[in-house]
Amino acid sequence: MKVFWSNKIYWGLQTIKYEIFELLYPSNIHCTICSQPIKDDVKYGICEKCIVHMRFAESGLQEVEDIENKYFEQLYAATYYYELEKNIIYDLKYNQKPYLAKIIAPMIIEKLGEKDYDGIIAIPLSREKHKKREYNQSYEIAKYISYELKIPLIKNVLLRVKETKPQNNLNPLERIINLSDAFRVENKRRIEEKKLLLIDDIYTTGSTVDISSKELVMNGAKLVDIAVFSRAVYEGESD
Repeated sequence: MKVFWSNKIYWGLQTIKYEIFELLYPSNIHCTICSQPIKDDVKYGICEKCIVHMRFAESGLQEVEDIENKYFEQLYAATYYYELEKNIIYDLKYNQKPYLAKIIAPMIIEKLGEKDYDGIIAIPLSREKHKKREYNQSYEIAKYISYELKIPLIKNVLLRVKETKPQNNLNPLERIINLSDAFRVENKRRIEEKKLLLIDDIYTTGSTVDISSKELVMNGAKLVDIAVFSRAVYEGESD
């Protein structure tokens, strides 16, 4: 009974918080992409002219063939990484637009379908990057998914303990070396025997999410699935 009321109070407070946010930053007034006026029932808050350029994944569940003996179970992606998706992620990360996470979250949820997870975790930023950006874009996405699915958001367990180089200009081997010893798990009792959903903004080679998954699994997680807004598509791959 105590746990029941604790959960009721927690989600009640979350609802109040998000309702206040909606009052301060109302959605579905202007297109999130081009800022043109839209009707309040427009899906994802994106106008018809913009949404036709989105490259949505036909199936959320993705094949992963580029990682042998991976530590995560499944990969889900809402979109493929083309020009518009690239711009959304860039604005989310570097242009002080954390509210974009609010439109990204339902895209991911739609591709996940009905899943039963014990907790949600966001890929962490280093202290230096967090201080520079003032927020973690993956956490912003994760908190909306947590709220909508009523799955607890587990914080302060997966930590980034090493400053790493930007990954975008590194090859797959360099990415793995770059991320070596970059993550650590604390308070592992909070993830033991739990099915976890790990959230990131983009999946490229999978190095970041796989190394993070390894830390979670080696510290007792039952399984880890990955969900991202966008997956990079390389030359020769179909989308």
